[in-house]
Amino acid sequence: FTAKVLVAKGKKKQAIVVLKQALEIARAIDRKNEGTRWERAKLGALCRIAEWLAEAGDKDVALAALNEVKAMVPALESAERANLNMPSVHGAIAETQFAMGNKDEALASLKKAVEVANTIENPLRQSSRLDYPASLYAKFGEKELAEKTFKHAISVAQKIEEPSRRADRMFFLAKNIAEAG
Repeated sequence: FTAKVLVAKGKKKQAIVVLKQALEIARAIDRKNEGTRWERAKLGALCRIAEWLAEAGDKDVALAALNEVKAMVPALESAERANLNMPSVHGAIAETQFAMGNKDEALASLKKAVEVANTIENPLRQSSRLDYPASLYAKFGEKELAEKTFKHAISVAQKIEEPSRRADRMFFLAKNIAEAG
C-alpha cells in the first residue's frame, strides 16, 4: 500500500522498488508460514503486486508475476474447495490482466470465473461468487455483461431458503450493483 501512495504522488520509481521487495516476500509464502490456505494468500499477493507494478510502469516484472499466478492455477483447481475459491482466483487474474492493458484476456478470465461459479450448487455460495465478476465487468466497461451476471446472481440468491441469509445476500447484491453503477 506504500507503493500505491507513491504512485499517486508520482514517485513511480520508488514505488517499483517497494513493489519488487514485496514481490520477493510474496514469492516466499508457503505452507510453513501461511498455513493451510497459503496458495490463496500467495496468489492474492502476487496478483495485487503485479497489478500495482503495471500501474507503476514496470509491465515486464508485472507480467512475470502474473505468469507465476497462472502457473499456480492447476494446483488450486485440484484442491478440495476449488469450485468455491476459483471464481475469485480467476477474478483476481482478470483484474491484474486489465491493469496491464490486456482487456481481452481479462474478459476471458471473467468468463471462466462465471463458468466455475455456475458449477457451485449452494445458492448462497454461488450467488456470492458471481458478485465479484459482475463488479469487474462493470469496472471494465462491460455494462451488459455486468447486468447479465448481476441478474443471474439475484436469481440464484432468490433460491436461498433461509430468509435472513437471502435478505443479507440481496442487500449485498443491491449495494454492489449500486456501486457498479
